[in-house]
Amino acid sequence: MTYEEFERLSGTRRSLTSALSMPGLSDIEFAPARITIKPREVDLS
Repeated sequence: MTYEEFERLSGTRRSLTSALSMPGLSDIEFAPARITIKPREVDLS
């Protein structure tokens, strides 16, 4: 179930700021891996 489906079924929508200010979120560890984005060459011929 996606988050959008959950919101649709539960009938509640939250703003991003209220979702991020929920108590207990600071206890969650979030350390995503770094990625390297390399540009592609463009052929303008």
